[in-house]
Amino acid sequence: MTKYVITGGPGAGKSTVTKLLSDKGYKTVSEIARKVIKNNLKKKNDALPWKDWLGFQREVCDKQLSIEEKLPENRIVFLDRGYLDGLAYLKLHGEKPFNELLSIRPDYAKVFLLEPLRDFKTDNCRKEDKKTALKLHNLIKKAYSGYKIVKIPNVSPEKRVDLILKNLGGDLYKQ
Repeated sequence: MTKYVITGGPGAGKSTVTKLLSDKGYKTVSEIARKVIKNNLKKKNDALPWKDWLGFQREVCDKQLSIEEKLPENRIVFLDRGYLDGLAYLKLHGEKPFNELLSIRPDYAKVFLLEPLRDFKTDNCRKEDKKTALKLHNLIKKAYSGYKIVKIPNVSPEKRVDLILKNLGGDLYKQ
């Protein structure tokens, strides 16, 4: 299996790009944090980033790792955020990383870092302001040091997908 991370700060267009890759027939994994937020809101569970930050982050990290461990072999998989995004979020809040975050180095072929969009918007799951989103973007970039990072500029979603696919090289034939 070849895992690629699509990451960047909140509102960078990761989910849009991941959906376009899915529409092209690639295996993708949606953002886990958004799923956890929606599920915990529905259950009226306090493990939310604006109520119980550590409980929320622990749940996201556990689910992300579990999903990544169960991915199909011999396929290209695009992840909307990777396991190490959790390091950036913990650092933003002044928290020390969980031991498992420090000890696990997932096998990512490349990390595609989407540059922030100019038209940043919040929603019921994304409550960070533009300044915080930019700070997170930079922390995420640091979290993936040691990996091959490919910066994807702020262009149309379709052009971003084209740039990602062009940067797969020989891996494109493993799909």
